[in-house]
Parts: sequence; structure tokens; C-alpha cells
Amino acid sequence: TAVLVGLLMVSLGTILSFGIRREQSEGVRAVVEAYGREFATKLDERIQSHLGLADLLQHAVESQPEFGLAGFRQLAETIQDRRDELQALNWVNPEGIIIAVTPFEGNEAALGLDLRSLPIPADAFRSAVETSSVRATPPIRLAQGGQGFVAYHPVETEGNLIGAINLVFRVEPFIGKLIG
Repeated sequence: TAVLVGLLMVSLGTILSFGIRREQSEGVRAVVEAYGREFATKLDERIQSHLGLADLLQHAVESQPEFGLAGFRQLAETIQDRRDELQALNWVNPEGIIIAVTPFEGNEAALGLDLRSLPIPADAFRSAVETSSVRATPPIRLAQGGQGFVAYHPVETEGNLIGAINLVFRVEPFIGKLIG
């Protein structure tokens, strides 16, 4: 009987221990899911904020034909100065070639880049042009080095494509800004 009582106690202890671990595991899972939802919300808000700035650039270019590359660079530099997690704001001509890079320092490799020679960016650029809406890539290796993602915001005047705003995000500083 002592052995039976001992086995019963060990079994009861094991069952209780399993129940406690399961409860703790569910608690941890709930916390991780809550943080995940919060992070996803912040990520979406930050991306939408950057796309809003691209809308501002688009409106300036579309509404002022004399705006040109010099105006684009000036406004892009102003935006860039306030958004350190944004790697670059570039201008892409209708043929898919990056002809203006802001800031130039650290982004030299992107100047003159033909997006048609890069399958993933080419698909995003083509989709943006075809739908007249912003399109982004999944994470890719950036021409400037490092991992990131890019978005293309087509710009049209009188129904004709005149180019696209290219937003370049490096993953590490972008995520770091959200977490920090």
C-alpha cells in the first residue's frame, strides 16, 4: 500500500506539474501574440506614414510640371533628413532606370540601376505601373548592400507615366526604430 500511495502521489504530482506548465505556456503564448499584434500595427502605421510622404512628393511632381528632378531632389532631401530609417528616396524614369538618388552618399550603387534586370524589383515596378498604385517587394538584397524592401509609387500627368518614386527601406534600422 505504501508503494501504491507513493505511485499515486508521483502520478498526481506529474499531472499537476503538466497542468501548471501548460497554463504557463498558454500565458507566454498570449503575451507573445499580443506583442506581435502591437508590432504589426506599428509596422503598418510606419509604412503608411512613409507612403503618405510619397503621396506628397507625387502631388508636387504631378501638379507642378516645372518641379523637375531638382525639385524632387530638394523635397526628397527634406523628407530624408527627418526619416533616418528610410535608406533612400529615388526617382525612376518610365523605362525603369533609377536616375536620381537621395541621399547620394551610401546609395551610389543604385544610380543608373535598370530595374528590368532585377526580377523581384522589376515585377513590383511593373505591377505599380500597370495598376497606378504603390507596390512593394518582399525582403531583398539591396543594391546598396544589406537586406531591405522597396516600394514604387507611380507618378502620372494627364494619364501618362512620367516616372515613379522609389522608397528604399533597410530592414535593420527600420525594425530597430519600431522596437526602440
